[in-house]
Amino acid sequence: MKTAAVCLLFLLSVILFKGSHAKPYEYLQFVLQYPRGYCVNDKKCIPPASLPAKFTVHGIWPTNISEPIISCDKAQKLHSFNGNLITPSLKTDLLQSWPSVVTNKDDMSFWEHEYNKHGSCTAPAITQTAYFERAHKFWKEYDLYSILEQKNIKPGQSRSYSLADFEAAVKSKIGTDTKPLILCKQDKLTRGSTTTNFILREIVICFDHQGTNLVNCTRSTYCDQKQKIYYP
Repeated sequence: MKTAAVCLLFLLSVILFKGSHAKPYEYLQFVLQYPRGYCVNDKKCIPPASLPAKFTVHGIWPTNISEPIISCDKAQKLHSFNGNLITPSLKTDLLQSWPSVVTNKDDMSFWEHEYNKHGSCTAPAITQTAYFERAHKFWKEYDLYSILEQKNIKPGQSRSYSLADFEAAVKSKIGTDTKPLILCKQDKLTRGSTTTNFILREIVICFDHQGTNLVNCTRSTYCDQKQKIYYP
């Protein structure tokens, strides 16, 4: 009788999974971009003077250890973005935590793109509203600008720090046993320069399947551990 019940539960879970069109994932990447690094020499970005000084949300991305960025193409068919669910109060929050920094996507288009590409894979377990509310909550809780500043890591055109410096600062907030992910872009800091530098682009903090508990990020960084990382 017990065996039959277990088999029935397994069958039901398979049916529900197939019906959801969602690709299974193991954990969530909470991706925070540093606009003044992300947008260095990027003509698609808004003018530098208008860029937020603090880190902003890029998205919450379901991922697997073997497949860092999974496809949500099938999930979109059942769980595509619904702009009507972005209430005025939620919109006010997202304009603060999750603004678009590029000229070819307004804020709503940016949220739609991120939800369809990544967030739809978390539905129906995490609803669209919960997805965006959780992102804003994480953004407030993990204020990376302040976290770095508390460890004397401050932005400046000529200021640079080691990968270990950034990791240690983030770990001071998320725990020394939890691994964040530091991401860089390679570019010239100033026009006309002949030197290519590693520039801070994004910092990723990872959570379990439901976005409840912190876990290790498993993606590899493309920052150079031996080179300084600029924090403009």
